[in-house]
Amino acid sequence: MPSPSSSPSKAHRTGWWNQPKPQGLWMIGLACSVLGLFLWCGWQARDTYGEVRQTRKDVDSVTKTVDALQLDVHAIKTTMQVDSQQRQTMQAQQQQLQVDMEHVKAHMEQQAEKQQQLQAQQQQLQAQQQQLQAQQ
Repeated sequence: MPSPSSSPSKAHRTGWWNQPKPQGLWMIGLACSVLGLFLWCGWQARDTYGEVRQTRKDVDSVTKTVDALQLDVHAIKTTMQVDSQQRQTMQAQQQQLQVDMEHVKAHMEQQAEKQQQLQAQQQQLQAQQQQLQAQQ
């Protein structure tokens, strides 16, 4: 017969802690843990997908804003080029007008000189006519 110290007593063997564990219980626990892990991962993926979708919306909005600003910049550059061309045209017209005014001024001076010469000749002719009348 075995000694009491070498084999547990029947009372010790029948305690709930010494009962054989049912195999299904730990499998259910494992399945619940795995299911919980999958749910947690799915929740995280859903949150991440939501953040990615929002980020895509933000990027699309920023892209539209940048496109609109690029159109505005293009319009401003075009306007500046047209303004620059108009300014150059006006400067060229102003220079041509100054040249034309100088020509008119020179022509008027020539006309004034001719008029003075004609007046001088007319006075000479009048003086000669008076001399001729005085001689008759």
